[in-house]
Amino acid sequence: MRDPSPGWLSLLVVLSAACADRDRVRPSAEPSPAVARPAAHAASPLPAERAPADPTAAATPAPVVPPSTGELTVVAGTFTHGVESRRPLDDVRTFRVGERATYHLVVRNLGAPRDVTVEWTRDGVSLGRTTLEVGTSPAWRTWATRRVQSRDRASGVEVRVLDPEGRVLHADRAAVADGAALPST
Repeated sequence: MRDPSPGWLSLLVVLSAACADRDRVRPSAEPSPAVARPAAHAASPLPAERAPADPTAAATPAPVVPPSTGELTVVAGTFTHGVESRRPLDDVRTFRVGERATYHLVVRNLGAPRDVTVEWTRDGVSLGRTTLEVGTSPAWRTWATRRVQSRDRASGVEVRVLDPEGRVLHADRAAVADGAALPST
């Protein structure tokens, strides 16, 4: 076996000296303006903000949202006849008696997983509730269903989406046509 050349030996000495010095080097309390630091929310599912183009520009710190108290909002709500591959089949504004009304939601939840409640109402009176778990996501898809009844003709199909504390996040309504009732299945 051949001995390493003097050039390789010098490189090994320099590298080992550099590794030995790393324990003695302490980072400065002030970050270098030339080094981009990750934003405080870099672990969130949304992209982190980029460092300013001008390294001397004053950067305002990004707000820190604790994982357990993140924002919970309804991004979209759609009445539909059904859901396939977590997407609404159609966008329905009028149902007939006997049809199954499905309310599809896209919920933005930047905090820990929590529940939302879909409440079906008629003239402001609760007819039923479905509690749905919403995971951490900028666009969590979920849905609830209810059979349209003849008593819904006057007020239509009404839905409210409530947060865990009972506050209304979203409300929507679809009409019920006076057409012939569909057979019950």
